[in-house]
Amino acid sequence: MGYLTPVEIRERKRVIANLEAVLKNSVHSIYKSERNIDRKAIMEKIRENKKVLNERTAPRVSGLEKNRLLRRAEELEKKIKQGMLTKDEFMGTRKTNDYGHKYQEASEENIRKEMRWQVEKAPLVREWQKIMRIIDPDNPNSSNVERLRPNKRRS
Repeated sequence: MGYLTPVEIRERKRVIANLEAVLKNSVHSIYKSERNIDRKAIMEKIRENKKVLNERTAPRVSGLEKNRLLRRAEELEKKIKQGMLTKDEFMGTRKTNDYGHKYQEASEENIRKEMRWQVEKAPLVREWQKIMRIIDPDNPNSSNVERLRPNKRRS
């Protein structure tokens, strides 16, 4: 599994804080229903979430290591872009239905191309995403492969 995104990290931390608040409040509660919670289950959930945070948070690296990772990311980007559909090809042609609503429809051929590309490039994309989360851990879009997709149709 890859590293967590900033959004996933924030969510895990929020869950841990909420669970810890439940434990703290249950001790001092005047309501019997709040005192009869499964403390072991809640503590286990806290441990699980902390374990995931520890194991899947991208490490902080030195400038030299970032430079090495950036070079590798650039190599991967070139390989990932090979055969990648452009945004126009991926989104398809713009059409209007009988009710005047506009929509876009990709051709079956482009859908097949995209599916083949995704299968073929999956290991490269995962490695690139992992590197990008290390290089720029605070940017939720740093590991979004769609940033690499070319804008215009190839000639």
